[in-house]
Amino acid sequence: TMMFLSDMRKITIEAKERKLLDSSMGLLETSIRDLRSAMEEWRKSDSKERSYIKAVEELVVNIKRKHHIQFVMSHHGLEKKLSPLIKHTLFRITQEFIENTIKYAKADTVLLDVIMYREKLVFTYEDNGIGFDQLSVPKGYGLSSVESKILSMDGFLEINTRPGNGFMAMIEVPVNGGSL
Repeated sequence: TMMFLSDMRKITIEAKERKLLDSSMGLLETSIRDLRSAMEEWRKSDSKERSYIKAVEELVVNIKRKHHIQFVMSHHGLEKKLSPLIKHTLFRITQEFIENTIKYAKADTVLLDVIMYREKLVFTYEDNGIGFDQLSVPKGYGLSSVESKILSMDGFLEINTRPGNGFMAMIEVPVNGGSL
């Protein structure tokens, strides 16, 4: 697919089609980069044995070294071990949200809450940044990727943001008795 789309860039096409092609290439490049990055992270550590909470705590320590952001994390009901798929996906989503906070939000506080309740994992991410207008700001590759990951697990994503009011995302993913 990547080679086909790269070849398509060499062809003269209308601006509308060029925009769609560039968007497709960007999404594909982001997906490939994310996959490579995720695979490298998992290879570098014993992440299969680490909990999601421990992995995020390590990520936060590294982020705090470079950025002045306070993280508040809470979790409840995670005594049951998360499957590698959910753990990995949730970690990647957490990374994406943190990256967006750093790049765009100008936030100094991030709240992370993870709850396991009635065979559902409920994840809430909130920052006190500048927010944005969801209707006028197009969804970027990162948020599109997050949405795709959640939908692939039969999950649900709700985003609540507006200028001056920060960003909040709530995710629900079914755990199906621990099979995910």
